[in-house]
Amino acid sequence: MLRLSNHMIYGTVELEHGGTGADNAADARTNLEAERARTQVTGTGAIAVSVDNYKEYVYTAVTSLTMMGAAVNCHGFVTFGSSAPTISVSGFTASAGDDITEAAKSQVWEFSVFPHNSGSYIIWKNWSDD
Repeated sequence: MLRLSNHMIYGTVELEHGGTGADNAADARTNLEAERARTQVTGTGAIAVSVDNYKEYVYTAVTSLTMMGAAVNCHGFVTFGSSAPTISVSGFTASAGDDITEAAKSQVWEFSVFPHNSGSYIIWKNWSDD
C-alpha cells in the first residue's frame, strides 16, 4: 500500500509507472531482475560450452574442457576425470583466483563468471586437497 497525498493506492503498480509490477516480494525481485533462478546444465566427458546467462553448470568426469565466454552471469563446477585434462578457456578476463591451466586429474574446480564493462571476468577456485 502506498500513501500519496492522503490517498491510498491498492493493487499492482506496473514497472513503467515506477512500481514493481508485482503484488509480493518474490515476484517483485524477479520483475526487477534482482533475483533469477538459474537453469542447471550438466554433462560428462569432452565438454565444449559457450556460457550463457543465469546458468548453473555441473560437469563431471571431464576429459577436456573448452569454454568460451561473453558478458554473462553464471556459475558452475567442473570435476575432472581420471586423466590429465585438456583445457581451453577464451573470451574472459581472468580475475583473482586459482589458475585453471594447473588443473589435474580428479580435481574439483568452481567457477564464477560476471559481466563487467564490455566483457566478462572469470574466477576459478580449486576445491581439491592436492
